[in-house]
Amino acid sequence: MSERMFCNGVAGAVADYLWQELKVRPQQDYRVVSATSGPRVLTLALVINPRHAAKVMGLSEQLSMAAGLDRQASIRTARGNRGTLALEIPKPSDLWYNIGIGALPRRRGLKAAVGIDVEHRPALVDFANPLTPHLLAAGTTGSGKTNTARLFVYDLASQNSPDDVQLILVDTRKRGAAWRSFAALPHLAHKIITDDGEALRTLSWAVAEMDRRAVDGRSHPHIFVSIDEAQALLERDEFVKPIGDIAAVGREFGIHLLLATQNPTGKMLGDTSIKRNLGTRLVGKMDSAQAAVVAAGVKESGAELLTGPGDQLLIQPGGIKRITAALVTENDTARLPRTETIGSLDLDEYDDVDHVCDQADVRGAAPMEPAHVALALAFRRGITWLAGELSIGSLRARRVKEFADALTLALDDLGYTIIPLTQEGSFETVTDQAHG
Repeated sequence: MSERMFCNGVAGAVADYLWQELKVRPQQDYRVVSATSGPRVLTLALVINPRHAAKVMGLSEQLSMAAGLDRQASIRTARGNRGTLALEIPKPSDLWYNIGIGALPRRRGLKAAVGIDVEHRPALVDFANPLTPHLLAAGTTGSGKTNTARLFVYDLASQNSPDDVQLILVDTRKRGAAWRSFAALPHLAHKIITDDGEALRTLSWAVAEMDRRAVDGRSHPHIFVSIDEAQALLERDEFVKPIGDIAAVGREFGIHLLLATQNPTGKMLGDTSIKRNLGTRLVGKMDSAQAAVVAAGVKESGAELLTGPGDQLLIQPGGIKRITAALVTENDTARLPRTETIGSLDLDEYDDVDHVCDQADVRGAAPMEPAHVALALAFRRGITWLAGELSIGSLRARRVKEFADALTLALDDLGYTIIPLTQEGSFETVTDQAHG
């Protein structure tokens, strides 16, 4: 069957069914304003009387049968652009074609092109946007999630120098199979990580790095922690805490997460920091509507109706769009810069992940102790001194100092002055005086 025959045939069948079932008349109740044949689907954009829209959107399976599609193929209905209703009709697999990375725009920075949407426009993810600093790619086996993860690594490495972007690549389940083509990238902050213990220490290092950057006021270079087959880690409590901490505040310090996983479960994404801060998702075909809700983070996304490899939903705070992800080949990765000297992180001191996370206090959830604030008010010293004196992380010390400074200003406005102690003192000095 030719492309033209398929398009004309299904468009006519859909029009006939809408008339027979709903008495919705073409050119009167609706108009087909465009028909776009993409790599995986034919998209019909309809301008339709809004009172008919809900009924049409509820007829996905009936329309699929009327169009003569195979049982594994279903029409997805969605809001289109400029007030239209989009009918996304899967094409037969013999009419599919791939999108190469050469068809996508490339520009320096953190805005990565992932593919094209149903109107053949580039689909972009901007990791510099505070609303979209991290990404979750999900889907069943063969849906293209690993290719997507490789695509982002390719984008970031090809568009940026190692001084601007560093990469940490993790795959403990398949021993680094997804990342072998990137093993000689000069952007690697560490050799490819294939061991669970080393992965945990690396995540702890990233949490501590956020603490260090908070003290120094740094957010550069950007560090991307990309984990393929992330379900192998997210199902274990010891990994959830550091991943949750990075998801919560990593964007403030230039540290980003790229997670690729098969069908994620509610338990796997149950940590509030992870679920809330993975607002950008690329979701491939899912096994069921229930699995689609967990993966997409929204109801009725239609991810269970996708066709297969590369056919994905890009879900961002601004909405949902169906895209075809570009295919990254070995020839593409062979053109990336290479080095014989890979960087190495010093991971020796990061065996105790709980201690690292507690000291950093990156979530800011722990309440401030009144005695800590009193010490900051009494001595007016810097963050490093407070952290050492109180045996707390630098982020927590920063919070204490900022609160004490704000309190001092507020009291000044009310006519009260706190005279700092001039003598050398300590936490014990202040608490002893308070109890005396």
